[in-house]
Amino acid sequence: MIKVQFIFFLTISLLLFVGCSNPIDDGLDSLEGYWTIGKIVEIENEILSQGTFNISQVENDMPIGFFNFLERELSYEYSLSTGTYMGSESYVLNHERVNSGFTKIDQFTLIIGTRSFDITFGDETKNSFQNATQITLTETTSNNTLEMVVIFELLKE
Repeated sequence: MIKVQFIFFLTISLLLFVGCSNPIDDGLDSLEGYWTIGKIVEIENEILSQGTFNISQVENDMPIGFFNFLERELSYEYSLSTGTYMGSESYVLNHERVNSGFTKIDQFTLIIGTRSFDITFGDETKNSFQNATQITLTETTSNNTLEMVVIFELLKE
C-alpha cells in the first residue's frame, strides 16, 4: 500500500514538474539567436489635452538591420528616419500576468540598456513565447508635447 502511494505521488509530482513552464526561461530561450528586421514603423503623435493626434507615420517594409541576442548580451544595427543605430548592450526580460477581460494574459517587457520595449511573441496566443520565430518590439518615448512610437517586427533566422 505504501509502495502504491509512493508511486502515485511520484507520478503526480513528475507530471506537475514536466507540465509547468516558466515564461521567463522560455522567453529567453526564444530570444536567443539572430533576428532580421522585417518591418519598422515609426509613429509621431502630438500630445493634446484630449489624447494624442497622429502627426506622421513612416513604414519601412524592407529595412536593413538585425538584433542578435546572446545569453545576456545583445548586438544590434538598424536605421530609422532619425539616423543609424548600432551597439551592444545587456538586456533583461520581464514578465507579468495582467487582466484582459475575464482572463489573464502574459505580458513581457524587454529592457535593453536604459530603453524599455513591450515585446510580443508570435501571434500572442497561449505559450507563444515558447520557440518563437517572430517577435514585435514596441518602444514608446515622449516629452511634454510629442510621443514617438517605434515598432520593430523581427524574424528569427
